[in-house]
Amino acid sequence: MIHEYFQYLSKVIAAESEMLRAFYKSHHGKLGEAREILLQRFLTTYLPKRLGVGSGFALLSSSNISTEQDIVIYDALNNPVFFPECRSAIFPPSAIQALIEVKSSLDKNDLEKTVHKTCLVKQELRKVPSILVLESPRLMEPLVCLFAYSSQDLRVVKETLISIQRNIAEDDRLDLVCILNEGVISSGTYFNISMFGEPNSSHRRSMTPERQKEILTKYPDKVLTYRLRENSLLVFYYWLLSYIIRRPVIIPDIIRYAPPDYIWGDEC
Repeated sequence: MIHEYFQYLSKVIAAESEMLRAFYKSHHGKLGEAREILLQRFLTTYLPKRLGVGSGFALLSSSNISTEQDIVIYDALNNPVFFPECRSAIFPPSAIQALIEVKSSLDKNDLEKTVHKTCLVKQELRKVPSILVLESPRLMEPLVCLFAYSSQDLRVVKETLISIQRNIAEDDRLDLVCILNEGVISSGTYFNISMFGEPNSSHRRSMTPERQKEILTKYPDKVLTYRLRENSLLVFYYWLLSYIIRRPVIIPDIIRYAPPDYIWGDEC
């Protein structure tokens, strides 16, 4: 029954996307923005309420923010959001659970730009001021994903992604790709976690070298692709949620964002 529910949702989203295209066909920027809002609405409705969904920037230092992110899924219970009323809010990295780039129609150029944007933002997020972890760290890094309403054939997207990411470190790669009503792709951190288990987990420790070799033989490029058609939305949602809910609670060390030589005031 659940799979049928999401199949209907997928049809509704696709139909609304086409309606937007019909009315905004001469205004590509507004069409892209409207389709971002369409996906935001879906995520806001179906993700747990402790998670917020917005768009904007990651706060990297006292004077620097990331490139703009189409969709930011964030911890709404334990972290502040700066300029929350604005469409482009600013999020401390400790709040960020996942980032999603949204494309109306995915081509090689868009995929290449997204891969390099992913690499940059992942590297930037690792350099931010230290954070406080409220439980043992497990899945520390947020996911970076790509959602497209249409694309070339899924096999072409897969081969293009493999080619573009070949010289990029695994931890800096795109994690999930969803092509609506077409299929899903896992790569990067998500691929490693789903195949080999969480860091320091009993599953990872118990995995035999033979099993690891078997996986690497089957997926030498560490990219997994499923052509799921009307089930693509459900699987993307499930993969995204299953990763996010296993992440530890992290709170920001706000004071550390100030310059180290900043004088706050005087004791009296």
